[in-house]
Amino acid sequence: MKKALICITLICSMLLCSTSANAKQSTKISDIVSLHSENALFSDLAYNIDAEVINFIKKSGVNITDSSLIELIPIDDQKSLQANRTNDSTNILCVKNIIGNIIECTYITSFEYNSIGQLSIASYPEIFTSSANGSSTGETFPWPDYYPITVTGGIYYELFQDDFGYPYYRPIDCSVRIASIDSDVSCSYINGTYSCIGKLVDPTTFTQLGNETYTHVISAHASMPQLYYSYFGNNPLVGKAIDCFGDIDAGYSYNIVFTCNGELYSYTPIK
Repeated sequence: MKKALICITLICSMLLCSTSANAKQSTKISDIVSLHSENALFSDLAYNIDAEVINFIKKSGVNITDSSLIELIPIDDQKSLQANRTNDSTNILCVKNIIGNIIECTYITSFEYNSIGQLSIASYPEIFTSSANGSSTGETFPWPDYYPITVTGGIYYELFQDDFGYPYYRPIDCSVRIASIDSDVSCSYINGTYSCIGKLVDPTTFTQLGNETYTHVISAHASMPQLYYSYFGNNPLVGKAIDCFGDIDAGYSYNIVFTCNGELYSYTPIK
């Protein structure tokens, strides 16, 4: 009996040690929020993230809780993604979605505080992703042009900057090629509804992945509320304006989904 108890105790101890070791490999969002620094630069391990950046992520409509499956991962785990890259990777932010097994890394050059204490990103020259099989893609695009990115599944968090210079993350739930286009957008307001028609900047830039349909996401700016509008082929879709950031379901349903203050709004555009 004593031997059995000793064996059980040893097994439980080993399991507890294993659990503790695994827990150290990930960082909870709540832990990251508590790490606030006056200098908003990310550390080499991408753990010392400024709390205000987390607030920006929250403002974009992303629900961040202790039970969230989003974690920041250290650069040491990203060596395969840094191969053949000449950029300085000191300030690199990596966000991993465990469900989709997608790793998204963004180079952060620097942060700045303006005269009224608002945090803004000075530049972020490159975005690249890693799929489950370890392959990676990386392309450089100048801001404020568009960022074509390849998504292989799951929820992808894309770094954007709003009209006031605030950085924020916008979740995109899709398995297709997505682009954000900020030019050649014509909008009208009819009976309480914004209708926007956009034109592709360079159609040759976008490629079709397999037999999947790619959808272009247009961000309408100017003085109107933040409106995200899905543009499929040559058919304009009518969008509903909501004064907040939104998620876009760019899959096969052509629905646009907004998350505002924890509440979900959705509608089916007119085809």
